[in-house]
Amino acid sequence: MVSVFLNRFRMCDKPLEENFTVAHEAGIPFFSFEDAIRFFGVDPTPDQLLSLTKQLKREKIHNCKNDFILVANFPISILCIQERVDDGLFFPDDWYVGKEFAEFAGNNLHYQLIRKNEVPGSFSKEMDEQEGLLEKDELVPNTQEMVYAIIGHFLKTGERLFEGNIHLRTSDCFENNQIPYFSSQEEQVEVGWFDGDGLEISSDLDIIECPSVGLASAFNPC
Repeated sequence: MVSVFLNRFRMCDKPLEENFTVAHEAGIPFFSFEDAIRFFGVDPTPDQLLSLTKQLKREKIHNCKNDFILVANFPISILCIQERVDDGLFFPDDWYVGKEFAEFAGNNLHYQLIRKNEVPGSFSKEMDEQEGLLEKDELVPNTQEMVYAIIGHFLKTGERLFEGNIHLRTSDCFENNQIPYFSSQEEQVEVGWFDGDGLEISSDLDIIECPSVGLASAFNPC
């Protein structure tokens, strides 16, 4: 049923097929809408898929193919992803249940280029300093976008991004009133350390300089 629907959609929509061709020719790792249906159980509507017909910039894809993965990000929350995949893919710590960033179902269906490593030179810096390293049009993705890309890429390829003692700051933060000596303090959400115990979602103050904490980044490929 799924393949019949997708084939019918492709036959009537040339821009979508052209985007598949751009990604294939560049040789960039690509987590497509077909992969999202297969691994996350999403059920896209024709209107949602129409948003993926926005033309990818061929030059941008080719320039990013070695350091980024291309993702078709569906609006599905971190908690929903966690329910639909094996328990072992997430570190067994549910501190973020009830947090807004974990329940956020993502932005509208969109393409995104997610960097496969930290922003160069971003370790051992406060977040303000890290953001100063971003290139023009480079942005910091939110936690949903990072989790979606990391887990999806692993399910498709078996490759663990950010394996080992590496955490990357995302654009999400939340107020923590439990920090000693602080009346109230915002903590920045981080993802990483994706080893055999599962992907870890953690947090820390954005003013902390840590040798294992870098910055996540992404580009809009359209």
